[in-house]
Amino acid sequence: SVVPVFEKQIADHGEVRVTDPRMTRFWVSADSAVDLIGLALGFAEEHPGATIIGANPAMAITDLAAAVWRLWHADQGMSPSEPIIKFTGIRPGEKLAEQLFNEQEAPRAYALFEGETGATTGFVLLPATETLGRGPGITLTPAAGYSSDAPVRWLSTDEMVRLIVDARSI
Repeated sequence: SVVPVFEKQIADHGEVRVTDPRMTRFWVSADSAVDLIGLALGFAEEHPGATIIGANPAMAITDLAAAVWRLWHADQGMSPSEPIIKFTGIRPGEKLAEQLFNEQEAPRAYALFEGETGATTGFVLLPATETLGRGPGITLTPAAGYSSDAPVRWLSTDEMVRLIVDARSI
């Protein structure tokens, strides 16, 4: 997690160092990870070899930096000021977004939906040896794949603060 790294940067330097303001990442909570394991177990018999991908919300890394800034200052008994974020430049091999499946894999993927809400809970990516039946109830995923710069849902800074506090209790 980058949260402790950001906290140390604030404590040591009074700023958060981020490589690029366009960077996005998925947020995976412990509860989401457990839910994904349960989902994968449910599909193991039906689709052996399938990859189950959670439809986790994403965040802009600058929003996460702002959430950590706010929490760190609150933990120190201080009123948070405007976050100081220094951009250091993207490093070799670093990606602006996380990609969970790409455009070549997208034709083998379909979205899973949660009951009455109709919210996407995840994706099933079938093995390359299996073709996707286009029967009723199957909604194909975006042709470009699934990445953190085009998520199912964006997290707000307030949500990130709550998630960080929740993660600390684990």
